[in-house]
Amino acid sequence: MERAEKNRRFLLGFFQALNSAEKKSEVLSRYITDPQLLEHFGFMENIIPRFRILVDEITAEEQRVIIKARFSGVPEKELSVSENIEIPFAMGYYIEKEKIVNHWMITDKLAVLEQLGMGRIMPLK
Repeated sequence: MERAEKNRRFLLGFFQALNSAEKKSEVLSRYITDPQLLEHFGFMENIIPRFRILVDEITAEEQRVIIKARFSGVPEKELSVSENIEIPFAMGYYIEKEKIVNHWMITDKLAVLEQLGMGRIMPLK
């Protein structure tokens, strides 16, 4: 199997394991060495413990895998929202020896704040 396909399957397996895990942190340490990504997932698990990553598109090339996906879940912390939120994002992962070693992410931060009840769009006059 070529490297790109192997890494694509690795990442899909990671999301499947992450989505079905009760404690996300146990899964994260098996798949990720990137400290910033571990911190990011830890932060999100603190706010939304039962979050899911829903992959809409995936592209792999050698050690790089890019996804277009949605982060989905119900916040359980003291936020002004108690319904399911769904945040679209794109993320690139760099994989070496079956570990995520680096990443980048693009998301609409204003949409995140609005869905968490922390921001509003002011109407234009």
